[in-house]
Amino acid sequence: MTLPPRDGAEPAERRDVYSLQMQPLLEVTITRPWHWGVAVISAPSAVLPDGIGNKSFVASPDALVITVRHAQDVDAEPFEGDWALGVASLHVRSLAGFEDVAGPAVYDGVLDLPESRLQVGDADSYLTIDHLWNRTRVRVYGDLQAAPGATSVQIDLAPEATADSSGRGTG
Repeated sequence: MTLPPRDGAEPAERRDVYSLQMQPLLEVTITRPWHWGVAVISAPSAVLPDGIGNKSFVASPDALVITVRHAQDVDAEPFEGDWALGVASLHVRSLAGFEDVAGPAVYDGVLDLPESRLQVGDADSYLTIDHLWNRTRVRVYGDLQAAPGATSVQIDLAPEATADSSGRGTG
């Protein structure tokens, strides 16, 4: 396995990336209240699916929407006028390739990222991850059926195996 060339340049030599698969190119965990009860993983210009209904996730060519624990889904009493909020965590890794994992992915698909950028968040705020692949393979792990919504979700990103020679975008 070799890394796709960066910025459209041809690689000077083939580079073995087996050892790189064990170390993420990027790794970030977002833990916060999700006031909308959904996490959106998408291209910045994505047209989001119309609704999620009773499903744990919905996908379109450039977006994935996952049901997560809603900020109000917590048994709490107000303390001095302040409320406790429920939180959920999204752990996002950008990998050179996928590793073998213990357990099946609940979602395994490809997102079209024409700007080589991915946004992770909701209507309140989002994090932008740059320098991904135009066609990025996405695998999602976690108990998305958990009540009152997923509290811990792992999202792995890697180049699509059949990606063209454009490789990573320039962002």
